[in-house]
Amino acid sequence: MDNRSSSRVESESTARRANPPYSEMKLDDPRLYVNRELSWLEFNSRVVEEACDPTVPLLERLKFLAIADSNLDEFFMVRVGGLQQKQQGNVIYGSGADRTPVVDQLADIHRMVARMSRDMQSCLWTDVLPKLAEEGIVIRRPEELNPEERERLKEQFLGQVFQVLTPLAIDPVHPFPLLLNKSLNLGVLLRRPDGERLHAVVQVPAVLPRFVSLPPQQGGPRHAFLPLEDLIRMHLPELFPGMATEHAAAFRVTRDSDLEFDDDEVEDLDLSLHHNVVYDKSHPVHTTVLPRLQEQVKAQGLWACHLGPDLGGLGYGQLKLALLNEILGRSTWGPMTFGTQAPDTGNAEILAHYGTDEQKERFLQPLLDNKIVSCFSMTEPQGGADPGVFTCRAEKDGDEWVINGEKWFSSNLRFAAFAIVMAITDPDVPIYQGASMFLVPTDTPGIEIIRNVGLGGEEFGEGTHAYVRYNNVRVPDENVLGGPGQAFVIAQTRLGGGRIHHAMRTVGMCQRALDMLCERAVSRYTQGSSLASKQMVQEYVADSWIELHQFRLQVLHAAWVIDQVGGHKARKEIAAVKVATAKILKDIVFRAMHVHGSLGVSNEMPLIGMWTMAPVMGIADGPTEVHKITVARQVLKGYTPHEGFFPTAHLPERVAKARARFPELLEHQILNNEI
Repeated sequence: MDNRSSSRVESESTARRANPPYSEMKLDDPRLYVNRELSWLEFNSRVVEEACDPTVPLLERLKFLAIADSNLDEFFMVRVGGLQQKQQGNVIYGSGADRTPVVDQLADIHRMVARMSRDMQSCLWTDVLPKLAEEGIVIRRPEELNPEERERLKEQFLGQVFQVLTPLAIDPVHPFPLLLNKSLNLGVLLRRPDGERLHAVVQVPAVLPRFVSLPPQQGGPRHAFLPLEDLIRMHLPELFPGMATEHAAAFRVTRDSDLEFDDDEVEDLDLSLHHNVVYDKSHPVHTTVLPRLQEQVKAQGLWACHLGPDLGGLGYGQLKLALLNEILGRSTWGPMTFGTQAPDTGNAEILAHYGTDEQKERFLQPLLDNKIVSCFSMTEPQGGADPGVFTCRAEKDGDEWVINGEKWFSSNLRFAAFAIVMAITDPDVPIYQGASMFLVPTDTPGIEIIRNVGLGGEEFGEGTHAYVRYNNVRVPDENVLGGPGQAFVIAQTRLGGGRIHHAMRTVGMCQRALDMLCERAVSRYTQGSSLASKQMVQEYVADSWIELHQFRLQVLHAAWVIDQVGGHKARKEIAAVKVATAKILKDIVFRAMHVHGSLGVSNEMPLIGMWTMAPVMGIADGPTEVHKITVARQVLKGYTPHEGFFPTAHLPERVAKARARFPELLEHQILNNEI
């Protein structure tokens, strides 16, 4: 069989159309153009042809198969995803000049990909892998392993693989999880001793090598490998003790990544509604416009995507959340639309880390489902950065705790379904050991909102930050979060996340201010030339762009460190980002205001409101001064005192040591009178 001829894919679109006579050609005639998607598939088919060509070196053929497969991933994620969105929106034609109907494109794509997949499978299993086996490279199956190999693999599984696996049950309480894009998973059918069948999913960890190397056997192949999913499949009883495995099959998920989101519609909400309405679940916007936008987000797998699959997210982590928040930070409604709004994100994270199963079901799940909003109630009127002056108390009374005291700036309490309240539970020990966190439903008797506080410029009494008094508020013992005395450990998890999230959104806000600055500079003329031609304005643009990109990279690095080692080990990076946030926002927005002149400081531009957020960022989740001290202390921990009168960089001592290391050079210099 001629592999080239068998795998060659003819274009369905060109076969369907005949070119018109040259004299009749018009540039808007769709018959003159080739469909973009089908043309791309023809290109990928040529990659497959290279893989099927026996004259191509063997390992190169394997690479071509891998490239073709990876190309198809990208093709379905972006191009097919975009076509499916158009089909769901009842769009008849794609965006190409060929004017091929969307439904016809999808049908042609599936026929061509099916043919291409058959060619790739045939090439791999009937040609490439057998030839690799002839060269001593073999992929083994579990049933081919001997007892010694099985025992060694079991040790490897328990020592290296077991710890990074997260089996996910599927039942009415745990619906099918949102799996990571391009992830390899095992679908497992289990049976209890009583005969009841259960389903589960085990994600094959991407952090481990795709294939497990087997030790060479005498007389066997030089290189033998076992797929990682087969290793996991062999040891499913370790993951599901007491259950029988009836069947396990590997499957892969490819998600639509062609993000087409109407950001104008979200930003129109900013212009149409007061920002306080964002958290007011009773407002009609939360039952009309917002659910439709949120469904678009969920359909594309971006809802609360920084959380793990077991919490309804994709486990993207903080780094990818930072990239998303750069976009969302331009809009007040953006975070709510994507499930990343403060303070709910931070509260969700600490519930995920420290909540019991019952607490997660009662408080976390409704929060993730966007049915409720929450409040974080920690700061007190007499002190925020200094918890040593906190006075709010919680005393044990039987199987209940009784909370008394006042809290300041408790965000969104007027709209929240529950608050996380910090109170002193043991005044006889240091505050860092004697405070606890409580989950307090807001319909609990005794919660008195003294007044709602807004930011500068907001109407008095119409803010969302409550000055609240807790009067003999009773909560059961099971509402203690993480156990008594754990408040400060929990607070660091909560506040660290909040600080980095504020910084992420600030990147987007600064970019928006820079956009306004540049647009005004190229549009406004004075004294015969544009503002953009003025050197001082050019300096504004250059300084703003440089500072923004320095800040952006700092935020991304901090997010990366959190993903690698956890927020508790990234205190320095988080604190440094928190310090930078307020200054960068203040400076860039000020320049934008200045270039706009009187218009920039008027209420007809959003710049004044953005500028007032700068001091807010300098205070929220801890003042700048405290974080500078944190940075300094963390940096200084890496240094030790140097004994002696002179520091290690003192040149005379360094020169003497250097010359002592190379005596032959010293002798040469002396003989030649160089010293």
